[in-house]
Amino acid sequence: MAEEFKKIHHRQVLTDEIISSIQKGTAPWQKPWPKGLKKERPVSCVTGKEYRGGNFLCLSTAPFADPRWLTFKQAAKKKWNVKKGEKGHYIEYISWFETKKEKDPDTGEIVIKESKRDNPIISRAVVFNGEQIEGIPDYFQDAARLLPEKEVVEAAQRTIEKSGAKIVFDSPGEAYYNRNTDVIHMTPKETFKSTYDMYSSILHQLAHWTAHPSRLNRKECSVSDKPGDYAREELRAELASYFMAFELGVGLTQEHIDNHASFSKQWLELLGGNRNEIYRIAKDAESITSYIYEFSKEAEVEKEAALTLAEKEAELTLFSREQGTPPLKETGQEEIVKTEIKEEVFAKTVWVENESVKKEDGQKENIAEEREEKFTEEQTMEEEAVPVGASAEDIAEYTESFIDF
Repeated sequence: MAEEFKKIHHRQVLTDEIISSIQKGTAPWQKPWPKGLKKERPVSCVTGKEYRGGNFLCLSTAPFADPRWLTFKQAAKKKWNVKKGEKGHYIEYISWFETKKEKDPDTGEIVIKESKRDNPIISRAVVFNGEQIEGIPDYFQDAARLLPEKEVVEAAQRTIEKSGAKIVFDSPGEAYYNRNTDVIHMTPKETFKSTYDMYSSILHQLAHWTAHPSRLNRKECSVSDKPGDYAREELRAELASYFMAFELGVGLTQEHIDNHASFSKQWLELLGGNRNEIYRIAKDAESITSYIYEFSKEAEVEKEAALTLAEKEAELTLFSREQGTPPLKETGQEEIVKTEIKEEVFAKTVWVENESVKKEDGQKENIAEEREEKFTEEQTMEEEAVPVGASAEDIAEYTESFIDF
């Protein structure tokens, strides 16, 4: 098994699986999304860290509902067992830092220190899903992640409005982003089967919109008309739509999948020429998702602020009635009070975020047991990992197409 493992290049494995799937008619991420479902991203069962980029694509398209993944040895350390006959999935990681225990010359205590390597170690390992493990606690889908369609659609609308993208519904028969005018053109609203379908399509075009020089600046999108570059950008947006569905609960629709079937031949040519291509594209898709998701978070904060503001205004109105004092509107103080309330709400939001950061930092600094456990688990992972023999060219290729974990 070990020798067979060494002969296989994990990036080629994922590339071949995607090519095979496209040849059969559908790419692995092209599945109609359950409306309103915010799936949990694949995570390390041990560290809780989410997988990203190519690792995310590989694990999220596997046929499991459980988001938890771990290696054979990590399972064994917890007295769990990989079920007989189960096959794992490859993940990769790049380690720029060496972690080791040293004796502090002043205190004599054993401390964990990190030092940066001159060249990174590129490794791969095999992980198994929670559904493939015996003894692991049951996984329960968080009910809060299955939201009413109306709520998901409204959140998508707030995200799009917050982005500031210019969108016009003036293009019967097709939707596209015009790089020269920086405008998203959509088919008329009445042509969509549902509001959900419309926002699914807009979010896909919003992924293209991020290519603009004032945003993520994907230069080849504005200077190249080559079919390969066009297919690459379309695949970026396709994967970004898939990645965003985990965050926003609005995924690809069957109509969208059918409309993009024409790209299959170009995607096969693109991926078949280089095993690193899908990892480059997945990295870009992750960056697109993060960029757009920031608008979503800002929109949700503003929504909470507006709700709190409405509650405060209702309280003040009731108070004025009980006291027999003039309503707020008649005192000329309405705008001043509104401003104070908004400042109070946003200050509270910032405080909560800062406290969360402080809590995380405190855990990192003060809980030695957690650092020790993390160190131990990293050592376990490295014991199982197989370093990928990498030349200077390979290292450059990996660092270009790899996104942290």
